[in-house]
Amino acid sequence: MNNTDIFGEVLCEIAPRKMIQQGEIVPPKLHIIQTENDGDYDNHTMLVNTVITGYEQHRHLVKSHVSKNFTDVELGAKMLISTTGNLEMFELHNDPRFKEYCISNEITVFAFSSQEGVYCNFTKCSRSNALKLMNEMPDDEDAILIHIDILTEGIDVPSVTGVMPFRELNTVKLLQTIGRG
Repeated sequence: MNNTDIFGEVLCEIAPRKMIQQGEIVPPKLHIIQTENDGDYDNHTMLVNTVITGYEQHRHLVKSHVSKNFTDVELGAKMLISTTGNLEMFELHNDPRFKEYCISNEITVFAFSSQEGVYCNFTKCSRSNALKLMNEMPDDEDAILIHIDILTEGIDVPSVTGVMPFRELNTVKLLQTIGRG
């Protein structure tokens, strides 16, 4: 990204440690998701349980960090989920329990697929409209953004607070995905 002909001049250059000390960003944190052992080891059930439990734990971490460090800031949990493919993406997206969870908890959901199209809150929409809605989301809104590879680079994904990769990523893709948060 040092090619200024392609990427332009550096707008701002601040070390991540300084941004952490100023409270502008938080240090990356890896947390292990503990799901309830209900004896159902079906891949589909485990996928939905992992996303819901992981999102709940992540939202709690975001809310507790913000309330501990800032008195006048509201920040919603926005999780970027990278799936293994369309089958896994839409298995999650179309699951009735996942849908009910998101609707009842007022979580905005986006699903981006280059093959199957784009969805916002479980309704098919144009990619440009979804990107517009995504960019207009206020910081305090909770959201889950599901994709395979489309949101990794080249698209600004605002205010993402966490990432959940469900597939093995090469070093570049992993860093780009983590960098979205």
